[in-house]
Amino acid sequence: MGALVEWYDFAVYAYLATVMARLFFPEGDPTSALLNTLAIFAVGFVLRPVGGAVFGHYGDRFGRRNALSASIILMAAATLAIAVLPTHAQAGTLAPVLLVVARMVQGLAAGGEWGGGTAFLVEYAPEGRKGLYGSLHQFATILGFVCGIAMSTLVTTAFTRSALDSYGWRVPFLVGALGALVGLRLRLRLEDTPAFRSLARDRSVARAPLREALTQHTRTVLLVVGIVVAWTIAYYALIGMPSFTAGTLGVPLSTALTCNLVAMVAHILLLPVTGALSDRVGWRTLLLGSTLALALVAYPVYWLMARGTYASLLLGQVVFAGVLAVFSGPAPAALAELFPAQVRQSALSLGYNIATAAFGGTAPFVVSFLASQTGDDLAPAYYVIAGAVVTSTVLALVTGPRTRSTPPQGGAPRPEAAREHGDRAPARDRPGGGAGYGLPVRAQAGRMPHHKRLPERAGPQEKRDGGER
Repeated sequence: MGALVEWYDFAVYAYLATVMARLFFPEGDPTSALLNTLAIFAVGFVLRPVGGAVFGHYGDRFGRRNALSASIILMAAATLAIAVLPTHAQAGTLAPVLLVVARMVQGLAAGGEWGGGTAFLVEYAPEGRKGLYGSLHQFATILGFVCGIAMSTLVTTAFTRSALDSYGWRVPFLVGALGALVGLRLRLRLEDTPAFRSLARDRSVARAPLREALTQHTRTVLLVVGIVVAWTIAYYALIGMPSFTAGTLGVPLSTALTCNLVAMVAHILLLPVTGALSDRVGWRTLLLGSTLALALVAYPVYWLMARGTYASLLLGQVVFAGVLAVFSGPAPAALAELFPAQVRQSALSLGYNIATAAFGGTAPFVVSFLASQTGDDLAPAYYVIAGAVVTSTVLALVTGPRTRSTPPQGGAPRPEAAREHGDRAPARDRPGGGAGYGLPVRAQAGRMPHHKRLPERAGPQEKRDGGER
């Protein structure tokens, strides 16, 4: 519920970008107003790495639940502030300034949401189903986007233009603020994850998890950045398609939103399927296949949308969303398991949000800018292709036990990790994480092929002798 509410709030702004453009900027060139509005959308991403660092550190020190509760309170406050902001006609240049401040607060809150929510679900997942459980967080995230699209479509069709500009645009933001209160109540009733409770019980909670993530897991954090580049560009290109098709191609906004809504629904239905599939075949195969496919279909998708018909808009976006789902289902669990539980939320949030701030938040602005400046409606496809090439290259270089569906030979769990419910720990606590590009070794007693079964608990003498545990 929390992820749904947080990303509903974020999505509403993106999908009402054309409306916000004429309300918060002076009349004149509509393309410039749209670009200014999308630039403010990108401003919200500037503070995402800061939010990820702050809430990630807090979550690793004081619990995932506490950090997630704090982030949703901040998101609700920022969303409510947007709902009551004066427009340019009422406050002049102060209006866009206040909008920038509210969006920055939203970005700070969103920075703590993805890493915390992903860590929470993956640490609760039973062994062999982490891909499925991780996909549920992405499911809730995109469901929030879908709800944002649905609400935006509702207000743009139910209100006349004058009513929409007067008060109708505020309704989705007010609904988001109320929904956040429901999400907060649900989060406060949850118990923290078995992994964190185990760390707290054993007094193994890191004293400075953010510093440890930056100094001991630098290479793995950078690996996450490289993996997320194509993912975040493609995602925000997808959610920015209504603004692109309405603002650049001149498609009616209601048509643009409806086509995108159908594509998003198809996307979220595929997420649990691809997440569960990664538990069987391994995540690297699916992630690499998806990025290669994105590079191949990006140009045809934008070519279809440029035709401007309802059928071409719908087909192009559904194909794009389907290919992206193959990446999005396995990705949360794959990234979360690159790090040990002590620094998981800090390191995961930092790597993910750096990539998202640099490439994802700017995607709607870049695709609209490329189209308007070059006069080529297909120019945005090149940005998606470039991101796909970067991530495909990174994934092609990745090797390690967690890229495969079968448990690796050798490796032993950390003593505290062995007691985590379903948590798979790195082979060693060393800079860069586990074996090979920081990829952790699956600790599964009784499922080690061609290797001696791991005993349930290491004895004192074994620990002193440094023998197999």
